[in-house]
Amino acid sequence: MMTTTTTTTTATTTMMMMMMMMIMMIMMIMMMMMMMMMMMIMMMMMMMMMMMMMMMMMMMMMMMMMMLIMMMMMLMLMMMMMMMMMMMMMMMMMMMMMMMMMMMMMMMMMIMMIKIDDDDDDDDDDDDDDDDDDDDDDDRLNVFYIIILYKS
Repeated sequence: MMTTTTTTTTATTTMMMMMMMMIMMIMMIMMMMMMMMMMMIMMMMMMMMMMMMMMMMMMMMMMMMMMLIMMMMMLMLMMMMMMMMMMMMMMMMMMMMMMMMMMMMMMMMMIMMIKIDDDDDDDDDDDDDDDDDDDDDDDRLNVFYIIILYKS
């Protein structure tokens, strides 16, 4: 535009050109203002939308987190239950083992008691039964007498 104004020497053309430029400038500014307003409204709308989206996203995230926590809690509970069950089983097993041991001990004690009962009169022979104990004792006594008699 300026190149054309420099070439033409008449003032009218330049004035016309200047006026046109001014109008154009005003129009441009008006357009820009309108555009800016539109942009602002659009931006506001976008911001609102974004805020809404963010809120939604946050809500979703919170829900997801809650779900995850719930799941974790459930898992923990399940694990705890399993552990408890295992512990109970172990305790039961231990109790059974203890009972078995006690029974064994009782049996052993009973046997020992019987053993001690039947051979408390002499300690040497614990492999003999109690029915031929007395005569065996008598035999031995006789042998001792014989030895004593022989010596004398």
